[in-house]
Amino acid sequence: MVGPQSSLNNIWNSKLVWRIAAALFIVILGVNSMFSAMSLSQFQRDRLFDLREMALYSLIPIMADASFDQTRKPLEDREASRIILTTPLTGLSYYNVRREMVGSDGRTISVKLSPGNAEATQSFYDSSNGLYEVVFRPEELGISHYVVAQLDASRIGREMMKAVQLEIIIVLLLSSFVTLVLIIALSRWFLDPIIYLYKRLTAAASDPENPPASDKDLHDSTEIGRAIEAADILMQNNAESIKRVKAMAESEVNRLAYYDTLTGLPNRTNFVKKLRETLADSGDHFVDRYAVLTMDIDHFKDINDTMGHAIGDEVLKAFARRLGETVPDNAVVARSGEDEFSVMLPLNDNVEEAEQRAHDIIEAFRTRAINIMDENFQIRCSIGIAVSPEDAEMPEDVLKCADTALNRAKQDGRDQAKRYDGTYTEAIQKRFQILRDLRVALEKEDLELYYQPQIDLKTGKITGCEALIRWWKQAETGTGGYFVSPVDFIPVAEQSGLILPIGDLFFQKACETAKAWEADGLGAMSVAVNFSGHQFMEKDVVEKIKKTMDETGIQPSQLEVEVTESVFMEDTDHSIKMLKDIQSLGVPIAIDDFGTGYSSLSYLQRFPMDKLKIDRAFVRHLDEQHDNLVLTKTILALCKTMGLKVVAEGVERKEEEQILIDEGCDMVQGFRYAAPLPDSKFRKFVKDYNGSLDYFDK
Repeated sequence: MVGPQSSLNNIWNSKLVWRIAAALFIVILGVNSMFSAMSLSQFQRDRLFDLREMALYSLIPIMADASFDQTRKPLEDREASRIILTTPLTGLSYYNVRREMVGSDGRTISVKLSPGNAEATQSFYDSSNGLYEVVFRPEELGISHYVVAQLDASRIGREMMKAVQLEIIIVLLLSSFVTLVLIIALSRWFLDPIIYLYKRLTAAASDPENPPASDKDLHDSTEIGRAIEAADILMQNNAESIKRVKAMAESEVNRLAYYDTLTGLPNRTNFVKKLRETLADSGDHFVDRYAVLTMDIDHFKDINDTMGHAIGDEVLKAFARRLGETVPDNAVVARSGEDEFSVMLPLNDNVEEAEQRAHDIIEAFRTRAINIMDENFQIRCSIGIAVSPEDAEMPEDVLKCADTALNRAKQDGRDQAKRYDGTYTEAIQKRFQILRDLRVALEKEDLELYYQPQIDLKTGKITGCEALIRWWKQAETGTGGYFVSPVDFIPVAEQSGLILPIGDLFFQKACETAKAWEADGLGAMSVAVNFSGHQFMEKDVVEKIKKTMDETGIQPSQLEVEVTESVFMEDTDHSIKMLKDIQSLGVPIAIDDFGTGYSSLSYLQRFPMDKLKIDRAFVRHLDEQHDNLVLTKTILALCKTMGLKVVAEGVERKEEEQILIDEGCDMVQGFRYAAPLPDSKFRKFVKDYNGSLDYFDK
């Protein structure tokens, strides 16, 4: 099957060959050793037999004149001594026919005959001392006595040692020769093909798609030849299967990488790719001006949460189908997010064409519901529009601009389309900058609590204050700085989630400060702390409040929790439970900025609360704006009927204060009395205040 040089290399380089050679050598060596042992045993027996015969022939002549007297030994001492000196005999013992010992000559003999022992032909070979003892029967000697002879067998021991050495050499040489012959034969007919097959399989394993070419000369009728043929067929079939699977996998990976599995539409990556390809096309489909529309299904999360993801998926597929039916045939439609879709529209005329297409899409969903499993869904969408090259040139940038416009459409109330405006990006960049600076400010402790006093209109006393977060931002030059408006950074903190650590930190700080005021003799003033919607919706908000009160030692009457109306819109049942749990701690609840959000008088009845704060927008210029006066009077009268305390925010003028006194308002706060003050200045204000409202007429 392979050449002789290859066979020799295989013999010396193969671990398998060496293992087989070792096994064969041991087996052959064992067999040869067994036969050699048998041969040596026979050699010893032959040499002992020869020695016995020589002794027998030495005894027979001198026994011719032996005495037949059964009471004495057959040989005279002189004859016995002569034969011991001239032959290998070293000792003789004589027994009569009754096997009774009648005499001995020479050395003591080990073999003894006993009366009544029928076996009188015992022999004994002492190889260590080189002695051999045999029994000669009367019929062998021609006399009436048994003779036990001791022979010098030392020469046999020396001959045996030489024979053993020779046998060992012969066995080793023979075993090695036979092993080598067998190994060469096995290598030629068995090992070489196996090694050849191993190398082919190894090559195929390292490159399954391109196995070695089949060698049909090796496909003979032997079992190994048929095994090689089967392996070649298997490797070729495996290579073809891998290529087919790889092609299918590449196709599937391409589909998963570039297409949405639910709707079958291109995904965001493929959408951008198609935009590039369209721009690069210099043929009939050349496009130098196009619009990108990105759209979100409004409140799609509510559908998933209430109806389940299976229904949500059906809505997405139905939305994709209707969107495809609404846009022109030359448009590219893609699903670019969970509930976000993108459309590329080549523009032939002006920008208004893109805006009209967006309007058509919105109307397509406004005018006709989507039916899923006999259930009608009134689907609405928000759309962002960007045009290339006016808004951006690169496809990724155009899509980014459309996303920015989409976010503005959602911020402005949804169910509408917005064309990209450069100011949108500026606003996003500003929010990003504020977020980055806010994180740094939180780490550097640049945020601080300020306190705005609340005055009781009936007694003129300071009853408490509202804790407000202020941010002093150091100028980049290192000298000076400015206050960042809460209107700018609080919404960013809420959107990013930073409001949670900020809120927890300053709630702790406000409680510690109120306790310190009491210890310093300023009285048990209450401090009102604003809770954002994110904080209020935390499951452990009540536990946090209680833990902070326990740690600081503040009394419930020294604390007030302020929430805005928007908190109630997230989860009404949760909101009611949280408010009741907070009240159960003895902590009053105040509704902040009443009248600016989702104001409803039903809130006053449904939600547990202790105090209501009228927004500054209704308090300002009460003496000049009749509508504000009517609304304020109505709120005050209603709260009085319901037993709620009322705080008017933003009081700046004495005329506003007087109207509030006349209408029975309980407390006020605003710049007429004091702006929000840091801790040290607030302490001074409390100490300097004389308890009369006339104090503020200065």
